[in-house]
Order: sequence, then C-alpha cells, then structure tokens
Amino acid sequence: MKRIIILTIAGLLTSGCSTIVSSFKEEPIQEVRTDRTTGSFVDDELIEIKSHVNISKGTVELSSSHVNVTSFNGVVLITGQVATEDSRLEAEKIVSQVRKIRRIHNELTVTSPTSTLTRASDTWITAKIKANMIGDKQVDATQVKIVTENGVVYLMGLVTRMQSDNAVRLVRGVNGIQKIVKIFEYID
Repeated sequence: MKRIIILTIAGLLTSGCSTIVSSFKEEPIQEVRTDRTTGSFVDDELIEIKSHVNISKGTVELSSSHVNVTSFNGVVLITGQVATEDSRLEAEKIVSQVRKIRRIHNELTVTSPTSTLTRASDTWITAKIKANMIGDKQVDATQVKIVTENGVVYLMGLVTRMQSDNAVRLVRGVNGIQKIVKIFEYID
C-alpha cells in the first residue's frame, strides 16, 4: 500500500514536468535580454537607497544639496544641483562605493537648487512622457526609466535602437523640455 502511494505521488509530480517540457518542444527556451530579473530590480533599489543615505551623511555642503540617484540594471544616473565642483565629484565618489554598479553618469550641475515650481514641472513632464509611452505600442514602457531634472529628460533602460528612436520621438512631443539625454543599453 505504501509503495502504491509513493508511486502515485511520483507519477503526479513527474507528469507536470513532462507537460512543461512538451509545451516547449518545438523550439528551445531563450532568455529575453529586455527582461530584468527580480534580483536586478532589488539591486537597483538598494543602489538608490544606499547612495541617498551615504550622500546625506557626506559633507555638510553635499548633504544640503539637491541630489537624486537613479539606477536601472546597475547603470546609475546622478542628477540635481550642488554648490561646488568638489561636491559634484564627492557625490560621484560616494555613489561609486556602492556595490553592483556597472556604470555611473554624473549629470550634477554646479548651481543653486531648483525651485519647487521647477521640480513640479519636471514631475509633470515625466508623467506626460510615461503616459505617452504606455499608450504607444512601439515602446515598452516597463523597459524605460524617465528622469526629468530642470527640463532635461534622461532616458534609461534596455531597448533596441528602434525603441530608442521611438522613445525620443515621444519625448519630443512634450512641451517644456530643454534637452533629451539617452542613457540606454542597446540589446540589438
């Protein structure tokens, strides 16, 4: 009796495996390079959190600056405003000490912090671009991260060159943009 139960359970468990294998028997399973893993999402969040905390614990001048850190697939974008060139370089140095960063783009500007109105405008620009991307079939909005800082739109993500061109086309259709900066990783 015990043997029958074990064989029945083993049969049920392996029948599920054969169903999975048979559903893919026509072609091999291939990984899609545009899909970020859950681990990649978590790594990006940790990179951003650690960077923000470490910057806030940096020099007094740096901790009182307006600095944003955005990570997508280990590619980091630093935006905002700092008072001096030394602070700009210090922010990059602090961020570079966080693990799992593959590349850093330091776009900090040496100037006074932007106003609340400018930041609200940046948020509105980003929202309009995201809405345009969600409604567009030629750009996968889940593979593009948009950051707007003082009217400059930064585009990050894993895309084909055609998707990059389409993303830029969508961004150009939004008012209030000063410049578009592509920080894409191309998958083709």
